[in-house]
Amino acid sequence: MKKVLSALIVAGALFGAVQASNAVTFASFDLDTTLPGVTPNPSFHFNNGTGVLNLITSPSPFTFSFATAATAFGLPASEVGLYSNVNLVFSTTTNGPGTDFGNVNQPMTNLTFSFVTTQTEHGVAAGTVLLSGTANAAVPGSQGVVLQGADSGPLPGTASLLAQENPVLLSTVTFNSGIGSLNAGLTTAFNRQIAVSYTSVSPHFSIPGIFGSPDSFTAQGNGTFAAESAAVPEPGALTALLGIAVSVTALFVRKRMA
Repeated sequence: MKKVLSALIVAGALFGAVQASNAVTFASFDLDTTLPGVTPNPSFHFNNGTGVLNLITSPSPFTFSFATAATAFGLPASEVGLYSNVNLVFSTTTNGPGTDFGNVNQPMTNLTFSFVTTQTEHGVAAGTVLLSGTANAAVPGSQGVVLQGADSGPLPGTASLLAQENPVLLSTVTFNSGIGSLNAGLTTAFNRQIAVSYTSVSPHFSIPGIFGSPDSFTAQGNGTFAAESAAVPEPGALTALLGIAVSVTALFVRKRMA
């Protein structure tokens, strides 16, 4: 009986291996600088006094894109593509003191964001929440949500904000959408991740005195959103695995009866 159970456990492990999947980038946003007559100003602002990193305004150059990978989460194929008329709300706060040993590392939490259409595009009505979500780190100093980058001194530099679901770091990420089928897929997804890149960080990106909070700065930004979805095994692979399980089980049973 133990051998039979072992065979079934092996088959189950193989089945689980087929189900495994990788996190995929299903959406992104950018500050579009190619629009005629538009000279975008730095859009994000970090306030040293409050510890808040947020979007000052939502200028018209902000664009949002659903990648083909979003169909794996339920987005209709007709709604894949670039949305050029989108408002963005974005905010996150510091989560304990940061450090600067040549590289700034500032824990963050309470991240919220929302992309809302202002015109009908790809058949999606104006006022629809394309994507919204949160990222939180329950423990002060957790690296589950972190703002980081090289200390750029007095020159404009770069930085990045990374947020991930991580039970060890006690950090969570949630995604939602006003598109019903996509929302259903995102709420059952896992290993959700947010990555935002900041450019033209000005006047600098550093923490005075090594420990504390970064100096106030403004920056432009773009980002990506990724997650994993449970893969459905191909019929042929599933049949093969079941066949292996049955064959191995039958072999052990025959030996047991002999």
